[in-house]
Amino acid sequence: MLLLADFSLLLVAAVWGFTFVTVKNAIALLPPF
Repeated sequence: MLLLADFSLLLVAAVWGFTFVTVKNAIALLPPF
């Protein structure tokens, strides 16, 4: 059960990090209004 919790936390952290990088790149590409 503890292993499942650790894996879930790692998965959430990986997804959050990926979306953060994607949003940062999108903001860099889009011109400011």
